[in-house]
Amino acid sequence: MPVLVHPRAKFDKKAAVPHGCQVVTAGKLTLLRDALRKLTTELADGDAFRDPDRVGRLLAAHRLTADTFLSAYALPAIPGQ
Repeated sequence: MPVLVHPRAKFDKKAAVPHGCQVVTAGKLTLLRDALRKLTTELADGDAFRDPDRVGRLLAAHRLTADTFLSAYALPAIPGQ
């Protein structure tokens, strides 16, 4: 699935938007940045990065797994009319 980083999910009618494309918008990018900052802080706390189970739980808690990433940090692209 194509994923673009773009200020908005809605594109100009002249834009070539891939079918099924997801967009990490400016607002979602801010949420992603904040989640990554929290994750890295928690991974460093008590050497959590050394425990694979704890790493997995932290990734899931911040919605950074393959199953949850797009629903948390991307929106469907809206082609222009």
